[in-house]
Amino acid sequence: MLPPCLSKQRNAGLAELSRDISLAGFLDDDLVMEPGSVEAMLRFWNAAPSDVGGASFNISNSSPPRGLLVKSFFRMDSFKRGAVLRSGYEASIHPVLENTYVDWLCGGATVWRREVVDEFKYDEWFQGYSYFEDVDYSYQVGREFKLLVLADTKVKHLSPPVKEDHNFAMGKCQVINRRYFLQKHAGMSVILFHWATLGLIIANIAEGIVSRKPGLFARAWGNFVGLVQSSFAPLHQIDTALKD
Repeated sequence: MLPPCLSKQRNAGLAELSRDISLAGFLDDDLVMEPGSVEAMLRFWNAAPSDVGGASFNISNSSPPRGLLVKSFFRMDSFKRGAVLRSGYEASIHPVLENTYVDWLCGGATVWRREVVDEFKYDEWFQGYSYFEDVDYSYQVGREFKLLVLADTKVKHLSPPVKEDHNFAMGKCQVINRRYFLQKHAGMSVILFHWATLGLIIANIAEGIVSRKPGLFARAWGNFVGLVQSSFAPLHQIDTALKD
């Protein structure tokens, strides 16, 4: 039996692909496919240029990012959709109105070219829920191939919320897993990472006040603890089930 680790499970599944399969992907069990989305994805791949490595479904029910001006100031988001920033934070993607080239793709709504999954493996350092493993994986692929979100492949993602008593763990995970990503990839900035994490703490506190959700204060505290621990101690893996 496989341990409850998303990265390991994905690698195990990819290892079982037969040789005649040309595309491979992952669809979360809480996705709802809108009419025509699968057909649009297949049409794209039937004529896709060889330099495209991955294409994501367009998650149509995602809310547009709020406070983007402030978040971009803190380098925790960007007006450039789907960018990966030097802070180690990723700009939000969905929804898109036209096919959009990006730096990262959602792990549970993406189809990959076979050559990609043969060459790249998911980093099994990311444990349990494996928060941020999709950014890590797709960012590596994006250095060699182009990545797109396809506008006509609409799906709805009915993701359950983080369990109330797991918000502290989620907060730590948000920071520690990003710090691991930062250390792993060249060209990132520790200073910008700290600045962006400060912004994340402020954003969680502000949203907690506005929405009256006390769990977000616990998440902000987890962000702070994760920042301190990742700055002064070796990184440790977090394998808590955050949503189940």
